[in-house]
Amino acid sequence: MDDLMAAIGASLAHAGPEYILALGTIAVAAWVAAKAMPLYADNRDKRLDIEAAREQRKAEESARMDERDRERAKLEGRWLEQYEHATQVQQQTNAVMAGVEAQMTTLNATLSDSKDRSRDMAKEMHEVHQVIVNQ
Repeated sequence: MDDLMAAIGASLAHAGPEYILALGTIAVAAWVAAKAMPLYADNRDKRLDIEAAREQRKAEESARMDERDRERAKLEGRWLEQYEHATQVQQQTNAVMAGVEAQMTTLNATLSDSKDRSRDMAKEMHEVHQVIVNQ
């Protein structure tokens, strides 16, 4: 093994400083890459976890929006039913009021006729009274 190391040392000595500089640069780059790979893997795992969490939040938000839309649709349906019911009640009330108004008109006409007859009867009674008293 010592012979191998001596042979490598002798060939590097004859190769020149550029070759040794290139091998040193490659060795440093390999060391940096070996230290950076776990950091890169951790960073990738964190990024994937963040992406999964983001997708989960999006799914939850979508579910909340769907639920809110369903509730809004139910409320709008109830409001529409109540509006239709109120419209029907208003129409029924208007019909009843029209009937009451017709009855009031009839009663007012009947009352007016009754007052006129009462006045006529009062005149007749006054005339009868005048005849009886004057006799």
